[in-house]
Amino acid sequence: MSMSDRKLREKSPSTSTKDSATEHLPEPWRRIFEAAVENLKRNVARKLEEDARREPEMRRKALEAYGGRNRFYPPVAHAKAIVHLTRNPVDPAEGPTKEQSEAMRNIAGYHVEAGSREFGNWTRRMLDDVGEVVIPYLQDLYEHATMGNDLSEILENEHKAGKVSDELYNAMKLKTAK
Repeated sequence: MSMSDRKLREKSPSTSTKDSATEHLPEPWRRIFEAAVENLKRNVARKLEEDARREPEMRRKALEAYGGRNRFYPPVAHAKAIVHLTRNPVDPAEGPTKEQSEAMRNIAGYHVEAGSREFGNWTRRMLDDVGEVVIPYLQDLYEHATMGNDLSEILENEHKAGKVSDELYNAMKLKTAK
């Protein structure tokens, strides 16, 4: 241990205070450190203000994004289904379990509700999300998704017309996208 290190340790207080971290530093270094801390505080405050100002724009862009306006199969249901299938891949020899089938139906419904109504476009998105293991189930999933989408549109129109109660409407939304 050098002489300067011993002197610094002797000058350091045994208790920790806000200013004690810079007390043992020479004056030029202390000023640099304090200036860096102040600069960091200004940058964080500026970033928080900028984020608060941009939040409405970011929300609008999220709604305009693919699947951003989905009501029955929201992006959260899509993400949860992908996570489930990633953690529990489908065994091609045994086929999907009940939970895996439900996850694939949620992904299929998400893409149909988001606007992928043509079978080719929809199939490409399913292959991108689930993988080739979904190929034997594509036709059934597509029929389920299109039927579910049609029923959800009917339900939404009936709700808007006042023919379906809020309770039933919300229950059906929860039932279609878990």
